[in-house]
Amino acid sequence: LMHVLVTRPEPDAWQTKAQLENLGLKVTNAPLLSIAFNDISPDAFDGASGVIATSKNALRGLAFSGLIDKVQPLQFYAVGEETAAFAEDLKLRNITAGRGTAADLVPVIAERHAGRPGPLIHLAGDYLAFDLAGALAEKNIKVAILAVYRSIAAERLPPGVIGALKSGQINAVTLMSPRTAQIWGELAEKHGLQSELNKIIHVCLSEAVAAQLPPNSQRRTEIAVQPKGQEMLALISDLAAQFGQE
Repeated sequence: LMHVLVTRPEPDAWQTKAQLENLGLKVTNAPLLSIAFNDISPDAFDGASGVIATSKNALRGLAFSGLIDKVQPLQFYAVGEETAAFAEDLKLRNITAGRGTAADLVPVIAERHAGRPGPLIHLAGDYLAFDLAGALAEKNIKVAILAVYRSIAAERLPPGVIGALKSGQINAVTLMSPRTAQIWGELAEKHGLQSELNKIIHVCLSEAVAAQLPPNSQRRTEIAVQPKGQEMLALISDLAAQFGQE
């Protein structure tokens, strides 16, 4: 039975755990980030022509602020289908979904938002893997960054996870963001787990995520066909089938 370590923040970690368990896998959660929400001023959206969310946590921050009604009339751009679906659950309208990365959103927004008065508000965390505002500025579209949440890195792996890695009980780890991959590498070094990590599969959402792992020619890395949660599940399902045959 393939044993997968899920590193997403809660509550998304629990959703992923349930999905993987439905595939018949053993799953352990070890969130490498925790999310804290910032206060948002009600006038933050005055004069804006639209809103961008590059994660579900950005939307949770918006909901936490109680400003959903303020955003409802505006054009809404979601980084991917999962974020768009979450926006629909929050009763947002005028939703356009990208293909899964902030970079993929650039041509979509450039085409659909050209010439509209007022800036776009990017609901963001404190760590931006891609300069979306800079890329859109080159397309003559102004973006104001609004930090609605901050992500706090785990300082250590749980003792049970360290033990499971050292005893070879974990077969794969999921990495959904560049920052998560960076923290994973740092904690592996901190706990002296580099050799153990060479024995497990690193399942990454995208090339950008994999690029943040420490260079290592011995590590096995698998990357989702597209940066989507469903593609991650499909990849892990395929890997589990292969695991059963090995």
